Order: sequence, then structure tokens, then C-alpha cells
Amino acid sequence: MRGQAFDTFKLMIAAVVAVAILGILLSILGGISFSGQGFENTAKQLLSTCSMNPGLVKPSAGEVNFQKDTTYPASIFTTAAGGRKIEFDVATSLGESVSVSPSGSSSGDSLTIHGNFHSKIYVCCEEDIGGVCKIGIAKPVSC
Repeated sequence: MRGQAFDTFKLMIAAVVAVAILGILLSILGGISFSGQGFENTAKQLLSTCSMNPGLVKPSAGEVNFQKDTTYPASIFTTAAGGRKIEFDVATSLGESVSVSPSGSSSGDSLTIHGNFHSKIYVCCEEDIGGVCKIGIAKPVSC
């Protein structure tokens, strides 16, 4: 009869250890970015990081999904960039899969996707609060 209380104590210790291990695993999994994430959410996360650390070029952890017939105006990213102006910069290797406006430039303030593809993105914000944050599609950007 005296040994039964010790079994309850062992069960309680096992539960505490299991919860601690679960917490560690969840924190590790939370830091992993899986490839194939959506462009808008990934860009907003990177812009938020870069707006707090200006001058830092931050690449996406993996490739980002771009969906055909989607347009991204720069204004949807302004809040995540801390109020800075957004500019898209697209690699020429993507050809006709992507266009920016104003048309005829390699960078612009609106992004239109003409074909489904996957690519890394790169984000950088200038140090000046009134400056520009650049989002590079398949192309590293500099501030």
C-alpha cells in the first residue's frame, strides 16, 4: 500500500516531461518555413522582419507559390512594411510569367502573375522610414 503513492508521482513526472518535449518540438516546427507557401503571406512576413531590421536582405526559406491570373498591388503590403513604399523587382528569366506596372520596366508598384510557377523571393527595406521596400521575385534585391 505504501508504494502506490510513488506510482502517481512517477506518472506526474512523465506528464511534465512529455509536455516539455512537446513544447520544444512545437517551437522547432514553428520556425520551419515549408516551400510552396503563398506569395502574399510570405512577403508580408518578410517585410515585417525587414522593416524592423532595415538594410537587411531577407530571402524566403523556400520557394513560394505564384498563381496564374493574380494581381498584387503594392498597397496590400504597405502596412507590413511599416508604411514604406513597395516596389517589385522581377528577374528577366521569368519571361512572360510575370509583369509589373508601370509596364516597360523591370521593377514597378503592381505585380501581375500570368502563369503558375514557384520561386524564391527576396525582401529588403531602406533605412529611411519614408524609403522603399523592395520585393525581388527570383532575384536578390539590394537596399
